[in-house]
Amino acid sequence: MENLTTQQLRVINARHLASAFGTKKEFCEATHLQLSQYSHLLGENARAKVGDIVARKIEEGCGKPAGWLDINHEGGKDSNQELITIDLAVETLIAMRKELEKLGTDISNLPIKTLRKMFLLNLTHNQQYKEMVLEIEAVKKVAS
Repeated sequence: MENLTTQQLRVINARHLASAFGTKKEFCEATHLQLSQYSHLLGENARAKVGDIVARKIEEGCGKPAGWLDINHEGGKDSNQELITIDLAVETLIAMRKELEKLGTDISNLPIKTLRKMFLLNLTHNQQYKEMVLEIEAVKKVAS
């Protein structure tokens, strides 16, 4: 899998994840996809692209961190892997900043330990990340 596009990687990796399930139906149930979506996105004659939202749904349903589908997992290191990882990190930090700004919290005022934890939770455990943001919001309200 050398020099593949993100789209190609997503299809290859999603098909690999799907193969670990007993049936396509089980994969679709875990990832909250319709069987018709599976056919359009991952079937033999796939004609639709696996977009960001669907990619994140598949990753979450299969217990993979956000961005997992976008990385080459076969053999040696993909030349795009570092750029994809950096892009994912930047996108995550921007999203975190926007979310914290809505709460009136400046990201630069948070301890690095808190930011690191939020960043890792955002990538790997989205529900725990959301709970942490709610905790920050609650602390902010009490302090006001």
